[in-house]
Amino acid sequence: MKILEVIKLIDNTKRMYDCELISIDEEKMIVEHIRERDYDISVAILKAGGMTRAIYWKDRNFHVWKMFAPDKELIGYYINICENVQISRKQIIWTDLVLDLWVNNSGSIYWLDEDEVKEYKLKGLLSENQISVIQKTKHYLEHNYQNIISEANKCLDKK
Repeated sequence: MKILEVIKLIDNTKRMYDCELISIDEEKMIVEHIRERDYDISVAILKAGGMTRAIYWKDRNFHVWKMFAPDKELIGYYINICENVQISRKQIIWTDLVLDLWVNNSGSIYWLDEDEVKEYKLKGLLSENQISVIQKTKHYLEHNYQNIISEANKCLDKK
């Protein structure tokens, strides 16, 4: 079943992606998306034709994207810090809080977009609450990302 992913950005723009709904329950949603273009995330190139399998939890300020190359080889995990996650059988809507964690397939970690967080703070585009969520979630992810990925994989690897 096709659903729409709507990502609300801090600058009040939106990005929308068509996804395939894999499963949904009261707590979480799992979707797949085939990339239509290449994405350069500074520490990796995510090629068009590769698949993303994602898990979104309603009550967490992060979600996990398991990223695959077009040949189905695991590239790594992209963990988005977010807020206001809303899931339904028709769509997933969430607000992107800019900072992301990349964990490559050998286990090295990289924080992405830290400079953008600073820029948005200076411009007053992030509320005090959002800044607090970013800081607390970053701290939590730094200490728990391996367990989070393990938990996500238990759901993402089911078909």
